[in-house]
Amino acid sequence: MPIAYRPNLTAVDELGLPEVKQRLSETLGRAVAPPIGSVEVTSHALTYRWHQTLHGPYGIPMGSVPHDTQIHFANVINVQIYTNHWVFIWGHPQRILAKVLFASGEDARTFADLVLSMREHRLACEGGLPGRRAER
Repeated sequence: MPIAYRPNLTAVDELGLPEVKQRLSETLGRAVAPPIGSVEVTSHALTYRWHQTLHGPYGIPMGSVPHDTQIHFANVINVQIYTNHWVFIWGHPQRILAKVLFASGEDARTFADLVLSMREHRLACEGGLPGRRAER
């Protein structure tokens, strides 16, 4: 069940873009699932690489399949945090862009805050959107 959550959308303004990118990378690196191998954050998108373990008979690991997940901040519609520390990032139309499990609620909230703050920053940089600031 999703928790009631009010995101901090001003992290980029308060901390600066380089610090937010660093914190986003560090927070995602602490994820429990999927097992994150590497993270790259730009002002446009978040990309992370992970491996899915393939299990054979009796649950014995037989190999893995590499995956790349790329989330363009402008495509993020909503972020939901669940009581079990799963974070779902939603795109349009009702499409899950990513699901990430964290060990703590604090990491889940931090990740959600940073993703939504980067979305706000990205949309503001595109200009012309009502209620949003222009790029500096």
